[in-house]
Amino acid sequence: MEAKSSGGRRIQRFIAFSLSLFFLMTGAVSASHATQKDQVGSHLIGEILYREDFEDGNLAIVDTRLAKGMTWSTHGDLVTGTGKGLEGKFLRMNAGAYALSNEQIDQSEYTLSFTSINWYNTAARVMIEYRNGKNYYSFNPTTGQVYRMLDGVEEELKVEGISRVLSSPRQNPSINHFKLYFNNDGKSITISADRDGYENRKDYEYTYIDRDTKAVKRFTGGRVKLARIDEGKSRYWVNFDDILVTKGRLSAALPRDPVKLYVSDKGDDSHGGTETEPLKTISRAIECSYPGDEIIVEDGVYDEQIKFLSNRIYSEAGNRLILRARNKHKASIGSINFKHSAFVVMDGFKLDGGSIDLGGSTGTQVTNNYIHDAGIGIKAAGNDCRVAGNYIYRCSFGINVSGTNMLVENNEIERLIFRSGDADYFRFFGQGHTIRGNYMHGTRREEIGKAHVDGFQTFDNNGEYARNIVIDGNFIEDFYHQGFMGSGSYYYHSYDITFRNNVFKDAASWGLCISSLKDVKVFNNLFINMSIHGVGFRGDEGKPATGEVRNNIFYNARNCYFGIDNSKYASNNIVYMSDAYKKYQQESFPNDIVNADPLFIDFNNDDFSIHPNSPAIDKGIMVDMAHDFARKPRPNGSGLDIGPFEFQGSALPVAYIKYSNYVSSSSGHEPFRVAFDGSNSYAPQGRSIVSYEWDFGDGSTGLGLAVNHIFSSGKHTVKLTVTDTEGYKHTASHEFDVIASEFPNLNLYLPFTRDCQDASGKNMTIEAGDATLYRNSVHGRAIRFNNYGSRGISVKHSSYLDGLDEITFAFFARKAAKDTAATVVHKHTVYGIQITADGFAGSISTTNESKKFSATKLVNDTAWHHYAVTYDGANITMYLDGNECSRTELSGRIKRDASRAVVIGRNPWGKSFNGLMDEIRVYDRALSKEEIQELI
Repeated sequence: MEAKSSGGRRIQRFIAFSLSLFFLMTGAVSASHATQKDQVGSHLIGEILYREDFEDGNLAIVDTRLAKGMTWSTHGDLVTGTGKGLEGKFLRMNAGAYALSNEQIDQSEYTLSFTSINWYNTAARVMIEYRNGKNYYSFNPTTGQVYRMLDGVEEELKVEGISRVLSSPRQNPSINHFKLYFNNDGKSITISADRDGYENRKDYEYTYIDRDTKAVKRFTGGRVKLARIDEGKSRYWVNFDDILVTKGRLSAALPRDPVKLYVSDKGDDSHGGTETEPLKTISRAIECSYPGDEIIVEDGVYDEQIKFLSNRIYSEAGNRLILRARNKHKASIGSINFKHSAFVVMDGFKLDGGSIDLGGSTGTQVTNNYIHDAGIGIKAAGNDCRVAGNYIYRCSFGINVSGTNMLVENNEIERLIFRSGDADYFRFFGQGHTIRGNYMHGTRREEIGKAHVDGFQTFDNNGEYARNIVIDGNFIEDFYHQGFMGSGSYYYHSYDITFRNNVFKDAASWGLCISSLKDVKVFNNLFINMSIHGVGFRGDEGKPATGEVRNNIFYNARNCYFGIDNSKYASNNIVYMSDAYKKYQQESFPNDIVNADPLFIDFNNDDFSIHPNSPAIDKGIMVDMAHDFARKPRPNGSGLDIGPFEFQGSALPVAYIKYSNYVSSSSGHEPFRVAFDGSNSYAPQGRSIVSYEWDFGDGSTGLGLAVNHIFSSGKHTVKLTVTDTEGYKHTASHEFDVIASEFPNLNLYLPFTRDCQDASGKNMTIEAGDATLYRNSVHGRAIRFNNYGSRGISVKHSSYLDGLDEITFAFFARKAAKDTAATVVHKHTVYGIQITADGFAGSISTTNESKKFSATKLVNDTAWHHYAVTYDGANITMYLDGNECSRTELSGRIKRDASRAVVIGRNPWGKSFNGLMDEIRVYDRALSKEEIQELI
């Protein structure tokens, strides 16, 4: 190339810039890190097709000093001139002006390079492949946007998040060097754009592949147009210089290879970032970084609010910037917001009171961090990001998910704290998200104030929506109100939400509350110990909730599910209550397995995988599902298993402990009587169980398929060891927590010394009105019943008060008149005792039959008398003042009615007893005559 004028020298410098990127802050990284190259010599420069430096001042004639110079047709107010503090001449435009090259670029692949000198971000366009006013590609340097005009229809060729990097910074003037790359390979057109080479850490930040067939045929050559497109009357705010058209792709050299940058609280930001000379702040390390670098942060506290600038590239999908704590949770930061970044990895940090905000970024990965005492643990707003393995503690909200295609997995959220507004483990909006494998637990009722705590929540009153969401393999327990609270009643545009393989345990309200959401699929979940409902569908008029309920296990989940047509949209569920007295009706669940124990491996320790003899195995309906809660493949067998766990097979025997007692619980007051049954134990095909060995954990043992044992207070681990015909053994265990009793077998005791407070130690709940009367008597303080304000009291249902094998009622009573007659103990159809005009009577109903009992001509006064009734499984025996006065045969266990309280002093539908009662006792065994006499 011949010697140039000052303008020619500027073109040389621009070529060198395009290749060597002298604006880079390479001084921030030590020479030992950078792999410096001969920036120009390391590249083959494509053939120069055209160029223009505007130094000759004549746009219509080729500058004789330039080889392959350009000429221009112009319109409007434009000049070539100089600017204060700027070198040489350049093209200056007023509003509406343009310059159109007379030369046409007839190349399938080329690069147009130019310099933009712009004041006040005035609107401009650079057009390539310009054929006429209705067909061209254009680029706006001030906004970083690329357009295609085809047959007069303009369309932005948008690549998310890139225009902010390409656009000119707001400076006066803003001087930037741009490249536009064009390639038509006959099948598609590739358009790439670059601002300032690697100054923003990437060459060609923008690339768009245009596959429009008409465009591919149309754009096979065209001219260059430079234009100012605003309508103002300002001065020459839009300027162009250093036009260069080269054949092929003009690329810049990467200043250095990826490196590791080190940060230490003992470092200095003037250092090079080596391990021996670390930087002091994470923000400085990010500023110095290139895509592919790894920033390693040493232990310490870094009180930084980390942010990313909008005008540069930090990371790419195949070349990620990694921000990592050297030692997990030992480097603490204030907060971080990933807005304006993409594909950055953050791993292993601790945040004290601050949040992680993905800021709408793309491809970000936030893993293995510890966030505590923040308002929101993680704001997972983005696209195609991953949030995994984080531990969130004592935050008001765990993770709020929004955007598209977010993967949120294997996080632990513990102990939500109410600060203001509400408190939820997850909220989700947007579409395409997968939320899986997360563990939510530890929230305490006393720490959440007025918050309505939900495991998952979504709503649309803010205009948001939730679509194509998969919630898979999550576990929630301890205190919360609802596993899911979802509402779409405002806009009714949320749909396709799938709950599968989840465990919802111990909800204070519902498992899933589905309100005006469409196509909610509830597949293979476990709902255990729901206080009100398992799954409920409901909606406003014209906005019904719709969905399916299949292959779930409802274990102590009250009414299980409702709000859909059970015969059409529900099937293959197991509905079961562990209380032997509570059964479901098959007609309510026509397509389900009703009242069958699903046989969990270790209920006490939350191992809800299923036993080989479980009725859930292979009984599910086929749905689209490839794995279970534990990520094991399913189906494994002839069909899907019901519930979140797929049985994987067993070549060994498997013991199973089944137990029963009248409280249907593994915890109760001493003496705690439990019946054990090992009949559900499993032996592989062709073998059988030959021995059942029981260890009750209190020094005693037993043998046999079924055994009984009475426990004293303490924690006892019961073990069953089974042996099969091949000699293989397996042991199952179950823990029982037995509570000490000051008064063994005494389940209700009302001495009335403290009004209606239970003194048995069993903490029965007594309801008494404000008008209840008490009187002093020879037996101490007694309760006075009448037919006015003090009509009766009630004892809330307890499993200690019915469903028993034996029972004793004992009390003192004194009639106000000789002929007083009324009910004094009443539990609906289960049992009742009446004081009659001359004696007493009553009835007891068992699982076998109901029997009445009575004794007459015993009392003809208004004195105190002691009444007692016992049932020992064979006879009802009546005692008056310690003397037996009647015996009635009866067998079976006493019925249970959990819906009814024990009413004392009246029949709820009749008159009250007119008189005094005292020392009311109920035992869970039949006292002997001698024991009754000791009560008098």
